[in-house]
Amino acid sequence: MSTTLFDNLPYEVQELIGNHLNPSELATCTRVSQAWRTIFDPILWSHIDLDFDNVVKRNSALSGALKTHGDNIRSISLDCPYDKYQNPQAFWKHCPPDLPLLDSMTIIGQCLPHWKYLPLRCPPSVKWKKLVFDMNNYAGSNSYYGDDFFNLLDRHAPTLEVFRIDQRSYASGYGVNRLLSMAPNLRELHILSDRREMGGGMLDAREIARTDWVCTGLEVFVCRIGNIPRPDITRYIGGSLSREQVKSGTLEESIELQRQVYSRLARFTRLRELRLGFPVNSRTSYLKHRRGDKEKYRQYGCLATTVESGLDLLKNLKELRIVGLQDMEIYIDGDKEHTWFKENWPNATIGYEDYQTDSDATTVSSDSESYDSYDSDDDINGDEDDEGENMNENEQ
Repeated sequence: MSTTLFDNLPYEVQELIGNHLNPSELATCTRVSQAWRTIFDPILWSHIDLDFDNVVKRNSALSGALKTHGDNIRSISLDCPYDKYQNPQAFWKHCPPDLPLLDSMTIIGQCLPHWKYLPLRCPPSVKWKKLVFDMNNYAGSNSYYGDDFFNLLDRHAPTLEVFRIDQRSYASGYGVNRLLSMAPNLRELHILSDRREMGGGMLDAREIARTDWVCTGLEVFVCRIGNIPRPDITRYIGGSLSREQVKSGTLEESIELQRQVYSRLARFTRLRELRLGFPVNSRTSYLKHRRGDKEKYRQYGCLATTVESGLDLLKNLKELRIVGLQDMEIYIDGDKEHTWFKENWPNATIGYEDYQTDSDATTVSSDSESYDSYDSDDDINGDEDDEGENMNENEQ
């Protein structure tokens, strides 16, 4: 039986093997021989995982590793405790002026608010494909991603493929909508909404109707859509008339606007995940003694997701696997919607909560996130709890 030496394998195979090794294993391989070092060194330094809470790692990276291996760096993950490194702009001074392969950055941790600008003030050679902001800002504040942030992001829109804002955040709906009209290669948009007061990025349905979205290859859409008249909502909300919570308008205006929004979403025929609603977290210390707050903060100016409102325009989204409609004022318990979901989204699981349970803050699901798969013999209701306690107060 013949044996093929690693050195005799095609470079593509060698690289594939290297991509399955962890950093410690890669470091060992670089010490085997000069030939192996040539193969594994670029892979070892393709990703920088920089924990500013780890003094050894931080000093090693900032003292020369970034400049020495800058030509190989493809992605950077920064874990930035706010009290450890308060001048994020100085980070780029430790990098070479040219980073030809760098296209991905993730910022996580309890950061100062201005950390969000770090990737947008990168060297001119950097063209981002993936940006993830998982920032839980100091002192419990949130991070406001306003128009100034999205103005800086414009330069990277043509190359951007993944854009995520998680944790405590409030994103400009206008900026998010503009990104969708400027990022033809975008595959994932994830704007996490605040679970406490439903703050965060919300796209205005009227702006959507006036905008031409160019990211037709989108696979993940996680963002609220609102400001839709919903005259079909007539129940009392938190003991008050619905008009105090619901945007006014005629039924004809409501359906026309909803159909325009459905038409935009219908272009995303590769969509695997569509989440328009998020469960309001009523188990925080802020809400747990305030009966009815889940009703106050749920979505009312949202898509009705009924056949009458134009849902049939989304019948070609056959790739859908996850649909999130939690804490949205929708009425999809009828036979029409049950049949429609079964026929058109047979592989999708639907997350949905009945408004009747929301007036009592004690009726909240378990800590694990779950969606109930749709079955013609079962209710379509599914529960999902919060992915993290969030606030929606804007940065001042």
